[in-house]
Formats: sequence, structure tokens, C-alpha cells
Amino acid sequence: MAENKAEVRNLNAQQEKTFHREKKRNLEEPKRYLGIDYGTVRVGTAISDSLGILARRYETIPNRGEDFVIQRLCEIIEKEQIGKIILGMPERTDGKIGEMEKKVKSFSKKLQAASKLRPIFQNEALTSMEAEELMRETAVPLKDKKGLVDQLAAEIILQDYLNTRS
Repeated sequence: MAENKAEVRNLNAQQEKTFHREKKRNLEEPKRYLGIDYGTVRVGTAISDSLGILARRYETIPNRGEDFVIQRLCEIIEKEQIGKIILGMPERTDGKIGEMEKKVKSFSKKLQAASKLRPIFQNEALTSMEAEELMRETAVPLKDKKGLVDQLAAEIILQDYLNTRS
């Protein structure tokens, strides 16, 4: 009988350790990802589901200055319980650093300081063109295209990242 009690205590101790390890891991893993397509006129956003499998477009933020954009992104991060930021990086095909890449890197540093999350760069080559093609195929009315293309580009950026990490 004493052996059974000792076995039960050991089993309970192991279960408790497993529970706390799983709880800690769940706290460390991001609940959602935020995808960002940064532009000088508009900033498209997309968020993942809580499992980090699917991206969906979220919102287009008018770029009224970096402070305005960062404030709105921080609101989204808090509201949607974002754990990681995926920021589209406009890499040039010739390997040179372009003007927009410099702007995105500068924006990234300010966003990290405000959000306490380090953005992960994802190549966004041709995502806006891909988003525009999708809208042509689905016959999106012209008046809805401007903001939607940025959201779709952010969704593509985020989905590309989610697909490559699994």
C-alpha cells in the first residue's frame, strides 16, 4: 500500500511538472501574428488566427506620420493580443538597398521601441502586384481598391511567413 501511495505522489508530481511546463510554453508562444505592409500613403495590416496558421486582412491605416501609425499599431497589438510582428521588407532584385527599405528599417526601430516587440522582416517582393491581381480576378469595385490592396498585401506577407515557419 505504501508503494502505491508513493507511485501516486510521483505520478502527481510528474503531472504537475508537465502542466507547468505546458503553461509556461503557452505563455511564451505568441497568440497571434500581425502582418504589416508599410507604405508612405497607407499601411496595410493582417492578423493570424490564434494558432498562427491562417492570415486574414485586418485594417488599412492612413499614414499620417509614423507616430500616428505606430500608435494605431500598438492599439491593435494590445487589442488582438499580438505576440509577433511580421513586417514586409521591400527588397530590391539587384541586391542594393533602396530608399523604401531604409524607411521600413527606420520605421521598424520606432515600432519596436513603442511595442516592445522586435519585427521580423519578410520579403514582400511583388505582394502588391499579387494583391491587385487578386482584386481584378474578384472584380472589386474601384472605390474599394485603394485600402484593400494594402490589407491584401499584408495578408500575403503574413501568410508567406506562416507557411515558411511550419
